[in-house]
Amino acid sequence: MKRFWQRLTLRHRTALIITVFIWITGVLVGWICRSSFQNLLIRQSDIELTDDFKDFRRILLQEAVPFSVRKTENWNRRVAIHPLHRLFIRILDPKGVPIWESITSPPNPPSSSIVDPQTVQVREEYRFIQERVVLKMDQTDDELIEDPESVALLQVGCSDYLVKTTISKFDGWLLSALQPMFLGAPILAMLLASWLLRPLMRLTETTRGIAIESERLIARSENGDEIDGLAETLNALLVKVRSQLRENEDWIANSAHQLRSPLTAIISNVEVVAGRIPDGKSSEMLRRVLSECEYLKRLVNQLLLLSDAKSDRQQMVRNQVDWEELISKSSDFYEVLASAGDLQIGFSRLDHCTVYANPEHLRFVIHNLLDNAIKYTPAGGSIDISLLRDDAVKRCTLCVRDTGIGISSEDLPKIGRRFFRSNSGRDPSQTPRGTGLGLHIVQSIVERMGGKLEIESQLGQGTEVRVSLPLAVRDQATADAPPVRDSLSPEPASPS
Repeated sequence: MKRFWQRLTLRHRTALIITVFIWITGVLVGWICRSSFQNLLIRQSDIELTDDFKDFRRILLQEAVPFSVRKTENWNRRVAIHPLHRLFIRILDPKGVPIWESITSPPNPPSSSIVDPQTVQVREEYRFIQERVVLKMDQTDDELIEDPESVALLQVGCSDYLVKTTISKFDGWLLSALQPMFLGAPILAMLLASWLLRPLMRLTETTRGIAIESERLIARSENGDEIDGLAETLNALLVKVRSQLRENEDWIANSAHQLRSPLTAIISNVEVVAGRIPDGKSSEMLRRVLSECEYLKRLVNQLLLLSDAKSDRQQMVRNQVDWEELISKSSDFYEVLASAGDLQIGFSRLDHCTVYANPEHLRFVIHNLLDNAIKYTPAGGSIDISLLRDDAVKRCTLCVRDTGIGISSEDLPKIGRRFFRSNSGRDPSQTPRGTGLGLHIVQSIVERMGGKLEIESQLGQGTEVRVSLPLAVRDQATADAPPVRDSLSPEPASPS
């Protein structure tokens, strides 16, 4: 039961709770209504039975025993047409022998030794009132006397058939009324749960659409409710996270700046020393040191570029760029590398596209995608480049498709994280060393320009990377507008 409850969403949990509440409420309301109606019906029946008992007692006290035939016929007629079903009257002597019974008396009448005047008793299926009365005896000399033997027991009752029948009909009506409620409760509960959780869902959608790098906060409803309090708490958390990220980015940028100058000096000195030492073990060690220094230099440059791509404080001009021209120029260098690796680079389609971007950042995007495609495609493979323009959505998409080693489904969601490098299908001895920052920088640059990065890949079958950017509006107003400042890296960084 616990696992089942944990698998449910908050919406389904709320709907289930509301459904159970409606069912319990329906049962309680139905039970209260039935009990109240039954008590009211019995109370009304007892009132009528008490009134009938009083009326017949008053009539009986005015009559003398033995009763005349005309009187008993009138009594039977009155009982037979009485609205209270199956009303019966019995007059018993002290020994319990009937002196007179109405024609409606049951074959097995109720018997009780308890005589409680004006109190309705219940025996078996009958409700009745009984009381001792003194009957007048008719004497031959017309003198009326009271004799102890003239004391009799008056019993007036009725069957509870009317009550049971009415309650049975009420039960049928109640079930007919409750059945639609029970069947419709889950649907009503789901709608009610959706309505109740709508503010929370809107808050979730708003939170999901907010980027950490942006300055946007969650709009509050100003209702002062729990959802408003949650929005305020999330805004405070966003402010803290953004402040911490800025501190980390500043620290990385400052550290990279501090490392670049001594690293450049080390590389220069090592190159000079390596040129003066003849070939041998020392020369090989210096070449390894130089290789590691070059790797550190590339890493420092990429850290600076990443800091620039995410920072709003360092700025440079961002212009309209002919994307297809930049792709053509950038691909010339990589065609030579592809030929050296026995790879074929082809352009299936290059539409004319103008985007509003930082040229250096956009060039890094192109270089990184082509460098990765060449790096992870075995000899004999191919790389296809296309640039598609879609005027309907006012976007253009760069697509780089290769027949390389591909990426596993487990690693694909992790692509784009800082310092993550997929090892699936890769031979470390044959694959150039990378920093794991290239695609993360690409993603940051693309998102900064309002674009989208998508990657599709299958292990052993190749990878397709798509970069989609909005088209620039090339009109006179845009051309005459002052340039917009944007971030730029301190120096160009090699793709990786």
